[in-house]
Order: sequence, then structure tokens, then C-alpha cells
Amino acid sequence: MNNPDSIAIINRFYEAIDKLIANKVISGKQTFTNTYDINRRNFITVKKNPQSDIFQLAWISYLVNDFGVSSEWMLTGNGNMFKDKSITVLTRDNKAITLDELQKFDNLRCEVTYRAYRYKATHSGLVNVLFNSKTKKISLKVKTEAKRAKIIRAEDIISINRID
Repeated sequence: MNNPDSIAIINRFYEAIDKLIANKVISGKQTFTNTYDINRRNFITVKKNPQSDIFQLAWISYLVNDFGVSSEWMLTGNGNMFKDKSITVLTRDNKAITLDELQKFDNLRCEVTYRAYRYKATHSGLVNVLFNSKTKKISLKVKTEAKRAKIIRAEDIISINRID
């Protein structure tokens, strides 16, 4: 039986997994469990019942070492979920934009203006910030009212504004 501190760590582990899946850094739980030779049934059982003694500390090391998850955040809940939150991208207009700045728009309705080849384009909808910790690439996924999704590279962003 795990104590409350251990349960909090386990819950943060699954929060990070869900964020990596939402950001399409990993394609799903099965991919993660297959990659690291984790028994999928145990993985699912621990998520449903964090009090169980099945959780393996090595699972945390995979997130910290391979996906840039902050060990401080994982163990204490303090700081940012990802170590690389200060990553900066230079846009085509020579403006610096950081991952921190873009994260403020995550899961909000926004209007994004960006460069598409030689012209400007605008898409409005629900924004998800995507970050690939291996390639250090940042992009936005804008899901429109018509349920279509447009992926926009961070370096192509001209402006992003929240829609109320």
C-alpha cells in the first residue's frame, strides 16, 4: 500500500504520460509500455488504483531521461512539468517566442496568424501546444469548428490571440 506522497508521484507520472500523448510525443500508452517492456495490464492497474504496489520507479526514469520531464516536478510537484520550458524559437519575422509563452494558450480558443509559404493565413479554434523533447521542435495544433486540425510550426507564427 502506497502512502499519500507516493500516490501523488504516481498521479503526476500519469499526468505527464497523458500530456505526452496529447502533444503527440508518444502515440499512446501501448507504445510506451511496449517500448519500455512494461506489462500493460500492470500499467493500467496502477493508473486505476495508485495505492497498489505494482508501480516501478524505473518508469519515472524513462520520462525524465527520454522525454524531458522534470524530476523535481515529478517528485515534488514544484516547478514545470518539462525541463525544457525555456526553449525559444525565432520566428521568420525575427521575433523570439518561448515554449512558456505558447503554453499560456494551450487548450484555449485562439486565432493564430502565420506564414504559409509567401502569404499570411489565419486559423481559429482550440489550440494545443505540441513539443517534441527529442527534436526540440514546437508547433501548434489548431482544431477548427469543422473539426479539422491544422498543425502550425512555431517559427511560422505571426500572432496568436485568445478568443473569448
